[in-house]
This record gives sequence, C-alpha cells and structure tokens, in this order.
Amino acid sequence: MTPVTTESRTRPNRRDGIAASTVAVVQDGARLHYALARALYRAGALDRMFTECFARPGGYQHTAARMLSWIYPALGRDMTGRHCSELDDAQVITNPWLAVRQRRARNRHKLAVDYYRWCARQVESWVRAEGFGNAAAVAGYIRNVEPALFQLAREQGLLTLGDQMIAPAAVELEQAHLQAERWPRWQTAPADAQLNAYRQWEQQTWTHLDHVLCASDFVRDGLLAQGVEARRISVLPYPIDSDAIAPVDRSRRTGPVTVGFVGAVSLRKGVPYFLQVADRFDPKQVRFAMVGDVAVSRKALAAHTGNVQVVGRVGRAEVQSWLARFDTILFPTTCEGSAGAVMEALATGLPVITSPNAGSAVRDGVEGYLCPYDDVEALSHRVEQLAFDADLRQQMAAAARTRAEQFNLDWYSAQLAQLLTRMESARDDR
Repeated sequence: MTPVTTESRTRPNRRDGIAASTVAVVQDGARLHYALARALYRAGALDRMFTECFARPGGYQHTAARMLSWIYPALGRDMTGRHCSELDDAQVITNPWLAVRQRRARNRHKLAVDYYRWCARQVESWVRAEGFGNAAAVAGYIRNVEPALFQLAREQGLLTLGDQMIAPAAVELEQAHLQAERWPRWQTAPADAQLNAYRQWEQQTWTHLDHVLCASDFVRDGLLAQGVEARRISVLPYPIDSDAIAPVDRSRRTGPVTVGFVGAVSLRKGVPYFLQVADRFDPKQVRFAMVGDVAVSRKALAAHTGNVQVVGRVGRAEVQSWLARFDTILFPTTCEGSAGAVMEALATGLPVITSPNAGSAVRDGVEGYLCPYDDVEALSHRVEQLAFDADLRQQMAAAARTRAEQFNLDWYSAQLAQLLTRMESARDDR
C-alpha cells in the first residue's frame, strides 16, 4: 500500500450498503497495527480512535517520545513505534502523559491483570471526559476496555462491540491446569488468581456488549460455554498484510526437511507434544526447530530436545528469516485466539500442521492439517506425509499463500461494515 501523507489524506466515502454508524475505537498501543480502526476508516465508519500515544514521524509526540527514551528507554522505543500513516490525525485522540503514568505505575501491581485493569480504568476516566463525539457505536478489545465504558456507551444509546482476543479465561484456566498435571515441573503453577480476575473482567464486559467478535471457532465455542448467546457472537479472523511478507519458493530444496515452530516455548503452546513428535523422526531426514521465548524449565526441555534445535527469542526480522528456512510448521497449541504465527507462516507459503485451538485459518487437507494437540500419533503421521511428499508440500504451500492473501484488510473492513449493518437492524431486540 502506498503511504498516505497527512496533506493528501481524505476520509473515505461510505461504500454501498455500509451501515450508517460511525464507531469510536478504544485501544491501547498499536494492537494488530491498528487493524480495527484502519478497517473502519477504509469503510468510512471511523468517528475517532482513543489511544494513549500516536507518534507520527515528524510530529511532536514522536519527538517527545525520542526525548523520553533517554529516561525510559523501553517506553520511548514503544511510543515511537505507535503510528500509522493511513489514519487521519484529526480522528485520533491521544493522551501521551497517560502512557507515561501507566508505565511508571507498572511495578506497583503484583499481578499483571491488576495493572492492566488499573490502566483500563484510567482510560475509562479519560474517554468519559472526552466523550464519544458523533459515534453511534463503541468498539474495543475485551480485557483491555473497562466494562463501565461500554456501560456508559449503552446508557447513551450507542451500540457496543467487543473483540475477544483469546479464549475465555475459564477455558485458559482449564487448559493450564490440564497441562500442568500432565507435565509437572515443566512450568510454574498456573496463575489461578490472575485468570480468575480476567474471568470476572470478561463476564462484566459481556454484560454490556451488543455483540462479541472473535477470531476463531475455538474462541466462539468457549464463549458459548460461558453463556454468551450465539446471536451475539460473530467469528471474524484477524487480517494479515501478506504483501509485507514475501512468499518463499522452497520447491528446489534438497536434504532434510525442517519442521518449525514459532511462539512462546510453553505448555500453552503445546511444546511437549512438539517434542514427542520430533522424537519419532531420524534427524538425517527430518529436523525440528523452535523459535521463541523459552517459558518452560530448561532442565525439562533439555531432556527432550535430542532432535530439536531450541533457537530462543529472536527479533521480528529474524522470525521471517526462520520461517523462510522451514518446510512446514507444527504448532500443537492448546489455547489461542488466533495464532499470528500461523498466519505469518501461511503468508510465506508454509503448510501448517496445527490444532483446531489455533484459529480458523487452516483448513484440514487444504493448507495443512488439523489434529488434536495431544494426538501425537496423528500429528506424527501428518508430519511424515508432508516430509516425504514434496508435491504435497508444494500444493499446500500454494494454497497457504492464497489463503493468507484472502485475509486482507479490505476483506476485514467489508466484514465489519456488514456486521455494523446487522447490529443496527437488531438494535430493537436488545
């Protein structure tokens, strides 16, 4: 996409059939690179976006963030990366000093959830004072927006839309306990207090939402199990900018096939099952590599990594380099919202073997295979199929790239516009 300058940027016209509503988006940071706000902007449906800092290069916030990096290096670096050329500055409402206050308050909270809830309450007070402008709806991410803000919006007659980024905390907690029981001493005990606090936060939020977005069938099923009505849920996978990720031609490779993994090396991501699969293969024929922060015990990991290269954490550019080296991805995750690593793998043209818990992007037998995360026999069989059938790998590689290209921002924008129209039609039912 050609960058749009501030001088040339004009608000898009509404597309045919788009809802009449405009939306106020509330979010912290540059979550999904502002995909929600950008999609609404392209649809002509963005009224405003509230975000603490928006440091467009050349602007005063960018200059201030660079100066701030001398005192708070991490915060300064984070803030300088918070910008997007596509969004109109006039529609972005910021409060950079709130971002500074939030960072300074981080160490005052024992649990991460307590800190994030405190931040959400600060944002709620700020947005309440600013007002929703001409918006007819308010949208934000669950576990990010204070429920009282959605409550206020509804009291003022606005529609409310929340995005459930990961499976409900009750599902997370269940899976965390199950994996801890199966793999004792691999990782610290599940943070029950934290996940229970997230569960309470979610339940309070759902009460004040007209509609809940989620990125996968797995998350939808979790919402249904927690009592959220099906009529209030829509599955909408997150977009990916596949144009920014070059497809890789792996057709002429020789030698051992490399099976990769990208993500936190943790129980939640199904690392023990990845290792069990790797144990079944001759490293002269099939190699395995894991890229990501190591969150499990190094001792436990070392006892099972005979055929696995543990790379550890790498930078964003290096992730792309590692994906280019892989011939397929094995990602037996136990609990996700929609795995970004899977989407990036598809964009490079990688067949993906994963669990249904990873998201809704991979179709079984088309871009890869879906297996229960703990069915090591089935996972191994699928790895074997792809490792020893180059034609199948190439067929699925082409399908993977095509699939990633379908999930672009324009598609996401059109889906949001249709959802807003449906929400307006159902307004009288609430």
